[in-house]
Amino acid sequence: MAEFNPYKEMKKLQRKMNRFDSNNCSAKINLWRPIVNLREQDNNIIITFELPGLNKDNITIECTKDNNIIISGEKRSNPMMHSNSQVNSGASTLLTPLPNATLPKHEPSDVISPTNLNSVSRNIITIGKFIRSYKLPYGTDYTKIKASMEDGILEIIIPKEKVDDKFKVPIQSKL
Repeated sequence: MAEFNPYKEMKKLQRKMNRFDSNNCSAKINLWRPIVNLREQDNNIIITFELPGLNKDNITIECTKDNNIIISGEKRSNPMMHSNSQVNSGASTLLTPLPNATLPKHEPSDVISPTNLNSVSRNIITIGKFIRSYKLPYGTDYTKIKASMEDGILEIIIPKEKVDDKFKVPIQSKL
């Protein structure tokens, strides 16, 4: 009977995890989640999306009959992003921040030069499709929703309609 070796088992587990990571599941799905702020003012609900690299032609805003607003779009790759590098599809970040430590002094080999500009070891620019949906308040008039985009910031203003809790239906005479 073989003796249990925790280091050997950890190595096996690490190989399995590396194999799973190398399949890059997020690249197959190719979805990302933009940063969104929701806020409410007296008469409006405001949804703000941070969509760097997108313009209004890459975004769709739809309202459905069951009171949902659906915001979707696609950030396509740029030819400048592909020079001998892989594109990061999905929202995963490949670089991890350095812990609070003193950075080493830069040596001449760390200087960017034309010889080492042709290869990129990590690319954290995210591309792909996104879709977000929200349930709108009862009584929202879709025709009054406004949207504007400037410098990669999409702002959607949804007017809040005052809906009475009760509505008295008048009874008419049949004559």
